[in-house]
Amino acid sequence: MLNLNSLNYNTSEDIYWTDGSYMEVPESIATKVSYDQSGNHSAIRINSEWYQSKWGPSALVKHHPNDVHPSYQPLKTKKYYIKKPLIVGVDLLYGTETYTFYRTPANYTFEISPNLTLVSSGNNTIKVTPTLYGSTYINIWYNNFLIAQKLLSVGPPIISGITYDGYALNAQIYGSSTSVIKTEWTIDNGIYSSAGTWIYPPVNTGTHTISVRAYNNLGWGSPFTTDFTFPGSSMYSINLNARNPENCLPPAALLI
Repeated sequence: MLNLNSLNYNTSEDIYWTDGSYMEVPESIATKVSYDQSGNHSAIRINSEWYQSKWGPSALVKHHPNDVHPSYQPLKTKKYYIKKPLIVGVDLLYGTETYTFYRTPANYTFEISPNLTLVSSGNNTIKVTPTLYGSTYINIWYNNFLIAQKLLSVGPPIISGITYDGYALNAQIYGSSTSVIKTEWTIDNGIYSSAGTWIYPPVNTGTHTISVRAYNNLGWGSPFTTDFTFPGSSMYSINLNARNPENCLPPAALLI
């Protein structure tokens, strides 16, 4: 048993386990270990036999899993962690897209759902293209344990909401909005088209029924409909005496 009675071991390790940087896993795949329910000591797991610890300014110590400071005897529950891997890429697919894996352990494997086709892979990146509409996923596995998953949607754009900045209405697109080619807006009984995700509305006060749908290379998405209440006063500025037309912002109806 190590003679650790005089070592400075009071540290707070909880911040590492609770800020999203790490995820709890089985001991067999862990790289970090948290001792004590208060989380005030951690160790590096080298393998099933050896851990490595450092108490305050003392030396780095290689020790067996249960060979720790007397204050941990009898040993309380240990928790095991690895750095939480990330899968970075768009949430809405309509063509070939690239996904990058970060903070992955060595010898990990990845899995894609049946409605995706793998185009290429290498250097912690993959390129995939969709084959069928619907929900899909990308998984990262390590020693038969799922350590990361990204849920995706394949198909036309999905609109999750509408915002208004005082000048224009903007359709909030689920995932990436770069795939949107155009949108179609229905405001009360009028239908308006836009080459992007936003439009200057013909009204800017009161409550109106607004519906919008978006189009990409896979077709039109389902419309999003809501009763939208505009601010009580208009934010448009009109200067009838402006000598330069570019200094005059016309009423919203003229910008449709």
